[in-house]
Amino acid sequence: MSKPTIEEILAPKPEARPRIYAYSIADAAHTGLLKVGQTTRDVKQRIAEQLKTAAIKNYRIELDESAERDDGTLMAQNVTSLESSGMMAGGIIVTGTPATGFTMAANSGTNNTSGGSGSGMMMSNIASTMTVSTSGATCSVDSTNIDFTDLTSLQNNFNPNCSTLAPGQMIDVMSSGGMGGGMMGGSTSNTIDASELRLEQQGVYGTVSSINGSTFTLTMDSAFATLTGTTLVTVYTPSNTQVFPSTSTITVGNQLEVRGLMFDDAGTYKMVAAWIVTPTT
Repeated sequence: MSKPTIEEILAPKPEARPRIYAYSIADAAHTGLLKVGQTTRDVKQRIAEQLKTAAIKNYRIELDESAERDDGTLMAQNVTSLESSGMMAGGIIVTGTPATGFTMAANSGTNNTSGGSGSGMMMSNIASTMTVSTSGATCSVDSTNIDFTDLTSLQNNFNPNCSTLAPGQMIDVMSSGGMGGGMMGGSTSNTIDASELRLEQQGVYGTVSSINGSTFTLTMDSAFATLTGTTLVTVYTPSNTQVFPSTSTITVGNQLEVRGLMFDDAGTYKMVAAWIVTPTT
């Protein structure tokens, strides 16, 4: 009698199938806003966990579908989580002196307690402002799919002391000590003592006003100008920058969506692009 194979002894493990979801909350504070996420678990259960602490029940699931493209690749390939004790929040820098602190408009957050799975940020604080103390914080960048060849000065100037933080940049803030200023009480006067800051990739939308080889200038909208004092961003497209559709050509006058890392280089905003979406018409 032949011995059974490993495959016959061990039952195959079900393959996790990621799903992307979005939900809305029916109150005045969240009108027009959607919370978007990705999970390999049951979407209803995951959303219920997120809203449990704030006791929010007046929500509606707007989207629940596969997070995979037709070719099997994931729509989102870089997911960040915080599993240790502490707090993590993300948002756009609004004002401040980066060497000591800044004000941030929050768009996400997680507040974890020691030994627990995390109770979550109060929903009333999403889209509110937070004051971030950066004294002693270390800095890094999300360089996923970013090619810094010939552009290392941008990355090096940012790391490790955050000296080039500027309004308009997308930042994740991590703190081992959690939050003060009444975060869990729903106050909009929140403070974070940051232990680590990470420059995150962000999306911008604008019109191409000039092109110089693999670099072009993007003219932004008035909202960006209000934050930064300028309407111009210089976009660098290294050899690994993805352009969609792949057959398209960037020309002056195109309105583009660009995703990448935004840097302030002596007052000039520069973005190293990971991907670009061009007009389809």
